Amino acid sequence: MSALQFIRNWWRKYSLSDVFTPSSVAKANYISRVDLETEFKKNLSIPGKQIIIFGLSGSGKTTLTRHMLAREKQNFIQTQCDSKISFEQLLLNAFDQLDRFYVDQKKSNSSYKISTDLKLRYGSVKQELTTTTELQEKRLVNPQLTISKLAEFLGAIQAVWLIEDFHVVRDDVKSSLADALKIFMDSSADYSRVRIICIGAVGSASEMIKLAPDLKHRITEFKIPLLSDVEIDKIIVQGCNLLNIEIESSLIEGIRYYSNHLGALVHQMCFDICHSVGITEFNVRTRYLKRENLGDGISAYMKNNEDTFKVIYDSCVSKKECWYILKTLDVVGHELFLDELVTRINRKEHHFSVEEIKSALEDLSTPGKGVIRFDANSQKYSISTPFWEAFIKIQMQLEQENNTSKKKRVISIYNQSSPEADIYNELLKYMLELRKQQMASFSRMLDDM
Repeated sequence: MSALQFIRNWWRKYSLSDVFTPSSVAKANYISRVDLETEFKKNLSIPGKQIIIFGLSGSGKTTLTRHMLAREKQNFIQTQCDSKISFEQLLLNAFDQLDRFYVDQKKSNSSYKISTDLKLRYGSVKQELTTTTELQEKRLVNPQLTISKLAEFLGAIQAVWLIEDFHVVRDDVKSSLADALKIFMDSSADYSRVRIICIGAVGSASEMIKLAPDLKHRITEFKIPLLSDVEIDKIIVQGCNLLNIEIESSLIEGIRYYSNHLGALVHQMCFDICHSVGITEFNVRTRYLKRENLGDGISAYMKNNEDTFKVIYDSCVSKKECWYILKTLDVVGHELFLDELVTRINRKEHHFSVEEIKSALEDLSTPGKGVIRFDANSQKYSISTPFWEAFIKIQMQLEQENNTSKKKRVISIYNQSSPEADIYNELLKYMLELRKQQMASFSRMLDDM
């Protein structure tokens, strides 16, 4: 780090939560993805072009989108989807967010001028929103709160409608969203910058096109790939520089491996490692991180997520097809084609069809579970992260232990020199200690009876 860079970082005095942000958009530690940014900017400049951004969870979809909107000084309103939301609720949420532009009359990023007539009309809309809010059990959309009206209001402030996680909504909501995309396309004749940007998981763009085939040539499907090794290293090194940390190359390699090319996981592991050694902000005294600190990050991550992993795992293995998929990938230890999976699973008198296995794979790959990863380039399936690999391996062995007549089985990793050994052993220690505590608690309960 140069002297000038040191002075800048000292002046800003970033905190750990400013630099490594696993649950929010990266700002201070944003790393540029030039090719993606160039493509995004190009599509943002085309009037009427609606944009669907998709990719695996943790790949940086939202971070890239928010960064580009800020860089291009593009106004936007944002709606977060969930599985229960209706299209009417989406629409109402969008109108609600117009307040900061129309009521407070604040200018955000780009300059714009709202006509007096439009302000007056929004006053009427605001009254309808208030009435609707008071009747929260119904939240019915007033006839004047239409998609066309929303496009008009957004057009006046030169804004886009950013819809996040749209892949989780029901098919009827997706169908209504497809209609909304068409209306926004038509509105671009009067308002060149108005558009909808949808952010979703892999496959969400194709789902939308299936519902409305005529959208195919009128939208841009924008895939955000996983981070490269170089990009991951940049996040780690750049973040450490902002906090005045020197980090060993072997630790960088370890974080890179366990992140499995997911930006969110890189940020989480770096945060956990720094926090475990008491690094919470920039310090004029240089701190050092070494390879042995990797175990702290692994342990913290597993402790924080073990319950979540267990709930997801139990949900997955309640279906026989899912259990056999996980078992097969665990035994094989590498990615497989669909037909390879089917063949291996059906070797021992099982008769699952290709469609049954494919459906189970889709279930295991959903953002809510994320146990399985499908590589569109290689057309192969694999367990999504080393953390899941370790967790599944241990669960499978614990199940085997419970099913054996032997008094005691020792669970151990087969190859202690493998990259998985660190995470496996850390997780094993934690899970065995947790099980010991549960048994002790059960014994005390019996004694008290």
